[in-house]
Amino acid sequence: MSRFNFTEFPGWAMQITAFLPTAIILPLGLLSNVCAIAGLILHLQTRAKNLIYYLIGSLMLYDLALLVLYWPIELIKKSIAWPLGAFLCYLFNIFPIFCNSGPSFIMIAMIVDRYRVLVHQANPNPTPCRKAIILTVIAISAFGLAFPDIVFTAYRHAYIILIGSDYFPLKPAIGCFIYFFSRLGAITAWRVYYISLYLFIYILPLIIVLVLFYVTKSKLARSPLNDSTTVDSEPDTKFLYMTLYLMTVFVIFWSAEYIFFIIYHYNIYLINIKAYRRYQFIYLLVQHFTLCKTIVNPFIYAHFIPEIKQVLSHVFMCGYSRKLRPSRSQGQSDTIILTATQA
Repeated sequence: MSRFNFTEFPGWAMQITAFLPTAIILPLGLLSNVCAIAGLILHLQTRAKNLIYYLIGSLMLYDLALLVLYWPIELIKKSIAWPLGAFLCYLFNIFPIFCNSGPSFIMIAMIVDRYRVLVHQANPNPTPCRKAIILTVIAISAFGLAFPDIVFTAYRHAYIILIGSDYFPLKPAIGCFIYFFSRLGAITAWRVYYISLYLFIYILPLIIVLVLFYVTKSKLARSPLNDSTTVDSEPDTKFLYMTLYLMTVFVIFWSAEYIFFIIYHYNIYLINIKAYRRYQFIYLLVQHFTLCKTIVNPFIYAHFIPEIKQVLSHVFMCGYSRKLRPSRSQGQSDTIILTATQA
């Protein structure tokens, strides 16, 4: 029996496409997010532990979960037959939606918090119990949105085209994937599913953030207290812009994957073995583009939080930091010249 040979995208080319960008994105993403967490902790040492900081810290943790828990296992899944058993198969399949919907709900909470604090002068620092409840509700909501992926997870033998293989497999192997054609009886289910997720996780939260952003800005501009706002309101306004930037970046980077999925499932009847290999290659590129969000976010945090900028600058500038230098005057002992701002 002859085997189909993937001449257009051989196994070695697919492996380079999978692992070379990962070797760059994964360390940079981990390092920048760890630095951001360290900078946030430094920032909170001299400030009230407002809810907004807990939400920002949660965003960092979701990005770390994407890098540490999702992507390495996804590469294993693409490279070999599923080796981790049924339980981890079902658990793993919730990570993509969970790590998308969680940050989306957090950014909605951030813009609502800014609206309440800036417009209605609400308390920015609720009780620890209330903060815990808010973060727990967000996590449970994200899990609920990801639950269909558990229901429709298939852990079974299948003909799996691995990225390192040059041939179509002759024997089925254990696979872990989402499959509900036979259960719903129509390929339309995939289209409805992905379009609904895209609208609910990205488009609807983006609209909410944009509306509340402009409502808040317009109310602040018309407020009679606008000219006499305190200094503490400035960082609150900055966090309003931070939320807008984070949401925009979130939608841009994740839209590529969902748009690709939607286009693929609208043309799935035209997919053959050769076309599927091309799909694998393009999907790898799209996934790497999506992961780059975990590198961009820490630099958005750094733009608004000085301590995060300080830590990132120190690490990525190889420990360089500007120090006071002694100036020797003739006939005088060593002195240190301080500028007015330093003094």
